[in-house]
This record gives sequence, C-alpha cells and structure tokens, in this order.
Amino acid sequence: IALMLVATAWLPIGLNATMMRNGADPVLWTPALIAMSIGPLFLIIAAQAPLIQRWYAANPGADPYPLYAASNIGSIVGLLCYPFLLEPLTSIREQSILWTIGYLVLIAASTGCALMLRTAPQQAGPERIRMRPASAAKWIALAAIPSGLMLSTTTTLTTDVVATPMLWVLPLGTYLLSFVAAFSGKEALIVAATRVAPILILVEAGASLTTTGQAPEIMVPLGLATLYAVGVALHGTLWRTKPAPDQLTGFYLMMAVGGAVGGLFCAILAPALFNWTWEHPILLTAAALAIRHVPLVRTTRVTPKLAWSIAFVCIAAAVTSTTFPGTMSMLSRIAIAGCGLLAVNLVGRRPLFAVCLLCLVGVQVQADRQDSTDTRFRSYFGTYRIVDVKDARALMNGTTTHGIQRLRPRPSDVPLSYYGETSGVGRAMKAVPYVFGTGARIGVVGLGAGTLACYRTDGQRWQFHEIDPKVISVATDPSQFTYVHDCAPEAKMIAGDARLTLSRQDRASLDVIVLDAFSSDAIPMHLMTRQAFDLYDRVVGPRGLVVVHISNRVLDLEPVLAAMPEWHSILLRDEPDRRIEKYDTTSVWIAMSRDRRVVDAVRSTDARWRALKPRPGFRPWTDDKA
Repeated sequence: IALMLVATAWLPIGLNATMMRNGADPVLWTPALIAMSIGPLFLIIAAQAPLIQRWYAANPGADPYPLYAASNIGSIVGLLCYPFLLEPLTSIREQSILWTIGYLVLIAASTGCALMLRTAPQQAGPERIRMRPASAAKWIALAAIPSGLMLSTTTTLTTDVVATPMLWVLPLGTYLLSFVAAFSGKEALIVAATRVAPILILVEAGASLTTTGQAPEIMVPLGLATLYAVGVALHGTLWRTKPAPDQLTGFYLMMAVGGAVGGLFCAILAPALFNWTWEHPILLTAAALAIRHVPLVRTTRVTPKLAWSIAFVCIAAAVTSTTFPGTMSMLSRIAIAGCGLLAVNLVGRRPLFAVCLLCLVGVQVQADRQDSTDTRFRSYFGTYRIVDVKDARALMNGTTTHGIQRLRPRPSDVPLSYYGETSGVGRAMKAVPYVFGTGARIGVVGLGAGTLACYRTDGQRWQFHEIDPKVISVATDPSQFTYVHDCAPEAKMIAGDARLTLSRQDRASLDVIVLDAFSSDAIPMHLMTRQAFDLYDRVVGPRGLVVVHISNRVLDLEPVLAAMPEWHSILLRDEPDRRIEKYDTTSVWIAMSRDRRVVDAVRSTDARWRALKPRPGFRPWTDDKA
C-alpha cells in the first residue's frame, strides 16, 4: 500500500516531456522514456495481481491459480475495448483522468483486501523460499518461448504477410487467450494443443519462409493457430508444474522473467544479430524441443542413426542444388519433402524432431537464396529487402515498396513506382519553380530509395527527414541506388522522427514539405493530426505547399485531410499506362496550401486534380484523438 501511494507521484498518467536528442539510440531511449513516464505505476500494477492471489490463497482450501485466467480475460477485454470503445469515445486527457480515478480506486480496494485478510481465520505467513534452480530455469524457459513467439509472429505477419494497421492486436489477443485456456485447468484442451502443436510448427516453419506476401487469408490464421497451440501447450506445462500457493509469488516472478527474456530477444537482440526475422524459426524450434508431444506414428522404425542419415541426405541435396543451379528445383523439393515426411515420423521424439525441423528450415533458406538475389538488412524499425527484378532494383519493407530504380542499360534517374512524372508529386514538383522560384527549399519526410531526389532542379535546396539511419545508408550508397548520388548529392540527411526534427526548424524555413513516410502501409498517424499540420504550417509559412502521399490498401485517408477546411486541398489519383512504363504504380497524392493561388498553380499542371470530398460529421485527427 505504501508503494502504491509513492507511485501516485507519477499521476496523472502521461508521457514524459523529455525530448529525444539527435543521434540517440531508440533501442535504449524508447524503454527509458517509457520507464520515466509510467515505470513505477506499471511496476505496482503488475505486482498487485500476484499479491492479491497470494492473499486469496490464505483462505482455507482456496486455489488462487484460476484468478490468473481471470486476470488475462481482463487483459483481453481491455485490449479490445481500447481501440473500439475507449479511444473513439474519450480524449487522451479524459483517459488520463479516468485512469487516475481507477488507480485510486485500486488502492482503496487493495487496502480493503488487506483489512479483510487481517481478520481472516488463517493468517498468510511469509513465503517459504524453497524454489530449486532447475524449477526456476524451467519456468523461465516455458514462459519465454511463447512470449518471444508472440512478438516474432507479430513481426512476420505485419511485415512479410500483410501490412495492416492494428493487426498486432490479433497475436497479442491469441497469446493472452492461451493463458486463459491453460490456467483455467482445462486438461483436455492442453492435451489437444500438445498433440496438434508439432504439426502446426512444422507447417508454419516451412510456410513462413517461402510465402512472403502470399495467401494472407491462409498465413494469418496459420500463424495465429500455431501461436495458440504452442502457448496453450507450454503454459499448460506451467500450470501442471505450478508450486503450492505459498510459493506463488516466486512462480509468477519466474514467469515474468521468462516473458521479459522472450521480449528482449525479439525486440532488442534479434534486430542487432539477424538480417531477417530468423528469430521466428528459432523460437519454433525451441517450442518443438519444449513441448512434450506424443508420437503420431506409433510403430515408427526410424532409429536415430537412420534419422541422421536421412537429414544428411536432405542437406546434401540442398548443397548440391547450390553447386548445380540447374538441378535446384528438383533437389530442393526432394529435400523439403524428405525433411517434412521425416519430421512427421519423428513427432514425439523431441531432439530428432527439432533437428529435422532445423534441416527443413535450412533447406528452405538454401532454396530461397538460390531463387533470389535479395540483399536483406534489418534495423530497430523493420526488416528490408533490396530486390533485383529483371532490369530494375526495388527497396521493400515487408510487402510495401519504398522505391524502384531501373538499372539497365545503366542506372536511370527517371522516378518510378508511386513517383512517376504523371503522379501527383510529379505534377506538384513541376509547379514548384513557377510558384517559389529557382531557389525553392524542399523537405521530404521519408527517404526510401531516394526516388524523389531526381525532381531536384538547379538552385533548389533539399533535405530528407528519415527515421531509420540504415535506410539513409542504403539510399546514399551508389552501389545500391543512385537517385540521391546522381540527382541531389548535397541534400541534407536528417535522421529522426519528422515531428521532432521539423519542430527544431525555424519558421518559414521551407517552401515545400512532401510527406512520404509509411508504416504498416499507411502514413504514421502522428504525422496526420491537426497538430502535425500546424507544425507544417509554421515550417513552410502562409504560402507553403504540403504534398501528402495517401496511397493505401486499407485506409481511406482523404476524409482525414478534407476535414481541415483552413487548408485548400486537391487530390490526384494516377493510374499510369504500364505498357509505357511497367514499373509505375497507381498512386494517390494530395496537394495542400493555406494560399489558394498556390493550389491553383499546382492544379493547372494536370486536369485530373480534383477537390477533396469531405465526409459529413468527420472531425480531423488530433494528437488527443485519432
């Protein structure tokens, strides 16, 4: 209770005002900011749940563990209520007030529980620490694998399968549901999950490496089903091995440590160690080793010696396919089929099954490398591929293209994909010299492959705001893409979130801002709010131009900008003739200015520009409500 009262110093809940300095590492800065903002409150809330369960266990014959299932049901309800009820109906300010009231009620309720405990027939004595190191390590491992798999599944689904906003809710909800199933004590469900998990792991390990951007209607349910089965199986093992209630808090502490280990592995270590989402097959293999699965084939005659021999043949086939590319397709398929059939036969024999699973992953990777000349790299902000397709090169983030450049007969400086000369940004750049003169100052938010740099003309001053330093390295490397090198070598590269970096610029220091930042196939929400556009207005001045890229497969962003009547806005949807340029892509751009004459000048470049269509009753997004 005393610690709960101390944590009230962090009320009302909100974000710490500390600004991220230039060059700060977000891997360290982000968790530090969160810790400063809500650390003590979060710690107390997290510790309160097992404490109440420990107090409840003081009652004669009380089983506190089903309360953990109830706790996770509460988490699921909160997860679903926030985006669909709380966020649409209340402002951030109102949410902060409600949260503060809720926290004070929690202190009162916890105090009431403590007073009731004092008058209970049996007192809760101090916990007797009898935890063995082996048990602690086992609990940590059993908790770490599903925690990490939840994050790796989220990364795989939201980058390699389909870039959809809010998709991350599904893996997190599935992970929480696995706790509910396991700690409800439903033995039949745990047994069923344990039986089916190895097959799902096998299919997921093979499919996730070879179906990038394909069949999301199959891959999303498959990924979620695998996560649920593994979660129920391993959390069910935790439930089966739970200690007596007097050791409950130590048990939950080890589960918390395991959850943190899984999170740190995926969020911090994996981006630093791997160039792709290799943590996903690694965690699937760890799950295959940890789940006590039973044989599917009762009469298997596969001995360890035979299993190793078959695995060796499969690996040899994959290596041979590298040496002799002409035989790759046949040998790779034989190797994949051999590994798959062997793995099915070895379900129930965990070490051999895991080895076979690793062989399957290895063969898939080898085949993928033969099929593709992709260069892959990874950062804190995502995984990327540089893909060579016939006579062009593309920068990809999951299933989203961030720029294409023609390479043959020589690297071309003609903008392609969303940025062709007939696109909205192409038409707007055509009008810039007439509106702002030959010395226009242009800022671009989102660098990608650097395609827009080739709209620079003599005398113009350009700057790019890019959140990911690795993208800056790739775009400015002439061995990868030459747009920046050939067209705007002196352009200023500013690393960081554009809301922060632009806020440091002087008033009216730019004439044009081009918004081309994308996350999960949409402009990040905080770059589309009224406060963000107030910032753009300050930076470009009353005659400035803001050009916004809203091409999207999921969200209709036209009403968001149409709801800002103080801006004069026009839209151009470009559907280029791909018989003329096969690498150009359908795009939607909006040009905005406080000065109607600027918008009219842009509109004169193409008859296809049209006014935006407001949606009745739609209010603009704000930092407080979006």
